[in-house]
Amino acid sequence: MSDNNHNDKKISTLQIIIRIILVIILVVPVETLFFVLGIRLIGTIYFYSTGSFPRSVTSGISIQRFFEFWLFGLGIYILHIALYIFFLLVTKVKIRYDLLGALIIAIIVSRILWITPSSGGGILDFSSWWWEISNYFLFAMITFAVFTLSTVLLDKHITMAESGKILISFVLSLPVGYGVSWLVWLILFRIFHG
Repeated sequence: MSDNNHNDKKISTLQIIIRIILVIILVVPVETLFFVLGIRLIGTIYFYSTGSFPRSVTSGISIQRFFEFWLFGLGIYILHIALYIFFLLVTKVKIRYDLLGALIIAIIVSRILWITPSSGGGILDFSSWWWEISNYFLFAMITFAVFTLSTVLLDKHITMAESGKILISFVLSLPVGYGVSWLVWLILFRIFHG
């Protein structure tokens, strides 16, 4: 009996290691694809709606810039939800932690590329593509983290169909993710702009 438990632990540990390796290997091509598709998915909405947002408010914090980062992050987030649902339907495997890990790695890589000194002298360039990309991934990750937390809590405390849990978590993640993203944006703005 104990041998079976030991073998089960070996298999589950091996499965976790394999999933971590796959996330590390696939993170760059998959997240690059999600970045491109996320921008295409949301781009039209963004370009038609940005005219209604003021360039800045009295505190100097750009509402339009936040909206850009959050909206493109939303496109990336939606694609992660679609992949999560696809894997759940096809393989019955919940890859929420894998996707959250991939988003975190994407943020780290894009931040490193942003702060890497350039030939211009290594000054942080807030107009850099890498700065923008890292913010898109940051806001996608925040919203997906809220989704993940919600699904975990629903799994532990409520018995319902998986589709219901996904729908509740998705709907809840949008306003909460938006609010947390705005708070993070305020903190980042204060850190980098004083």
